[in-house]
Amino acid sequence: MAARGPVAGKGKPPDSRPDQPSWARMWNYWLGGSYNYEADREQASVIEKIIPQIRRMAASNRMFVGRAIGWAAASKGIRGGGIEPGVDQVVDLGCGYPPSSPVHAMIQTIRTPSGVAYVDIDPGVVDLAYESLTPGEREWVAVALADIRDPAGVFTAIRQAGPGPAGVIDLAEPVCLLLAGVLPILPAAQAAELVAEYVAMIAPGSYVAISAGRLDSPVMEREFAAACNAPPAANFTQQEVAALFAGLELEEPGIAPVIGLRPGWSDYPSGSPGPAYLLGGIGRKPG
Repeated sequence: MAARGPVAGKGKPPDSRPDQPSWARMWNYWLGGSYNYEADREQASVIEKIIPQIRRMAASNRMFVGRAIGWAAASKGIRGGGIEPGVDQVVDLGCGYPPSSPVHAMIQTIRTPSGVAYVDIDPGVVDLAYESLTPGEREWVAVALADIRDPAGVFTAIRQAGPGPAGVIDLAEPVCLLLAGVLPILPAAQAAELVAEYVAMIAPGSYVAISAGRLDSPVMEREFAAACNAPPAANFTQQEVAALFAGLELEEPGIAPVIGLRPGWSDYPSGSPGPAYLLGGIGRKPG
C-alpha cells in the first residue's frame, strides 16, 4: 500500500492550504461535518446566500447514496430468468471527506460486503478516509488516490491500495458504482462518455447510481459561477442526465429529483423541488 502522509488532529482535515476554500471541505461543512476551515465556511456561506437550498441538496445527496446502496445490495429474487442476490461490492467515486454514515457502514446494515473502495483526487481526503478505518476494515475497504476521469487508472489505484495483489474489488463480479454529485466537473457529452467507459469495465448485474446538481434559475447559475470565480459547473438537464445511463436499464422511477427518488417505486412524489436540486437515477447493467 502506498505510504500515507501525516494526518491532522481530530476535527481538522489533513490539508496544508487552510487559507484556500476546498469543495470537499465545503460539502463537509454543509453536511454538518467538522473537516473544514474558516476559509471554507466563509465561501460556503457566500454560496449559501445564492443557493439557499444547498444544505438540503447536500443532505438529499447522502440520502440518495444510502438508498442506492440499499437497492443494489438487496436481493431481487428471480429477475431476468435467474436469481439476482444483490451486489456486495461498492465503488464510491469522488467520495469526499468521511461523513457520519460512510458507504462501508451503509452496506453493512444490509449484507456482509466483500469489498468497498473510496476514490478521490484530494490527498487530504484520501489520508483522512484511510485513517478513519479500523484495522479490520482495512482488510476489505480500500482508499485510492486517483482522478475519476481516468477509469483504467482508478481501478489500478484501487487494486494497488487494497490488501493483497488482487485488491478488494473483483471486476468480474457485479458492483455498485456511485457517481454522486461529481460529474458536473465535465460537460454533459464528456460525462456521458466517461460513464460509458466505466460501464464497459464493470460486470453485468452491476448498478450505477448518478446524481447531478440542477439550477433552474439562470440568475442563480450566473451568480454561483461568479462567486466561485470559475467557469460554471455543467448544469445538466433531465435529458442530459438520462443520457448518462445509455446502455443501462433504468430502475423505477427513472430520472427524478433525488430528494424524493425511491428506487423501485413506479410513482414519484408530486410537487416542485424548487429552483436548486439534484437530479439522479439508478441503472443496472443488463446480462
